[in-house]
Amino acid sequence: MAESWQPAREPQALPLNEVHVWRLALDQPDAVWQRLERVLTPDEVARADRFYFARDRRRFVVSRAAVRLLLAHYLELPSSAIQFYAGPYGKPYAGPKLEATPLQFNVSHSEEMALLGFVRQRQLGIDIEFRKPLAEIREIAINFFSPHEVATLMGLPSTLQPLGFFNCWSRK
Repeated sequence: MAESWQPAREPQALPLNEVHVWRLALDQPDAVWQRLERVLTPDEVARADRFYFARDRRRFVVSRAAVRLLLAHYLELPSSAIQFYAGPYGKPYAGPKLEATPLQFNVSHSEEMALLGFVRQRQLGIDIEFRKPLAEIREIAINFFSPHEVATLMGLPSTLQPLGFFNCWSRK
């Protein structure tokens, strides 16, 4: 698959009817990670400290700081003014003062990569899945996919089933 991502030097304005998707490498050098950690609130640092593995802690810091900095840019606010809350299903949103803003965002991460999506006046969902070998593709599909999706997946050649599985899974 050809690389189609454009490197960004700095965020641009986000006009209506445009979606910005940022691909973020979560495994950053110590100097970058430490600088990003200073962007977080004390509550966010405490949340990061609760991760068992240092790798997961660092990835949370990088992802949360990037979201905070990008929201601050798009909303033209200091990053310290951004407050995060969780919706009824755990999806984060910025508020309460920012609830009326037409800016929506969504975050997905898998392994060492994250996608951050931003849009104005629309809902947004984004997903990334690290493709890894799955021995139980059929069993997982039976539990989570519709009968039609399972039949379509099982109808693929075995070499294409992992790709088909993740294509279907990430659309859920």
